[in-house]
Amino acid sequence: MTTHVWRSKRSAESNTPYLCQSIYPGLLSIKAGLADETQGRILEISIPIALASSTTAVLSAIPSTAGPSTTSPTLDISHLPPLTVRLRLRPTYPLEASPTVISIRAPLPSAERGQAWLSRKSLSGLQDRLASLWKEDVEVSGEGTGVLWRWWEWIANGDFLYDLTMYDKEGRIK
Repeated sequence: MTTHVWRSKRSAESNTPYLCQSIYPGLLSIKAGLADETQGRILEISIPIALASSTTAVLSAIPSTAGPSTTSPTLDISHLPPLTVRLRLRPTYPLEASPTVISIRAPLPSAERGQAWLSRKSLSGLQDRLASLWKEDVEVSGEGTGVLWRWWEWIANGDFLYDLTMYDKEGRIK
């Protein structure tokens, strides 16, 4: 690849956070001006989740009021609370370096700080899967790509729930 084309591609893809910010206003903040600019930029993304269709969720943490029973209460849902992803984009993103996930949170709206709707194990699995999506892009194209779009869509449409095996045999979110 010629130097001119390489620089153009790097410039266009390094603007991905600004494009996301313009398409999803208020859902992405870019923290510039780190003490050491060679460390890149910090992004905080709040990704709302809209499922493709209404889905039944099993509320296993809520005891049934109907008396002793083997069935847990359920709820039909089409949206889930947003996930908050804090990540670092190094200056060599996306061609040479993947985004580095600093933290992923699944806060419950109007709940005490620290309460989440996803377990720590699920959040850890989600973080691992995000890293593997960038690696898959590198294997396919031979270089990194602007994976933020892919991450956003994978979370926003609820596909991550399948990858984390959060559906039971009946197709309900557990």
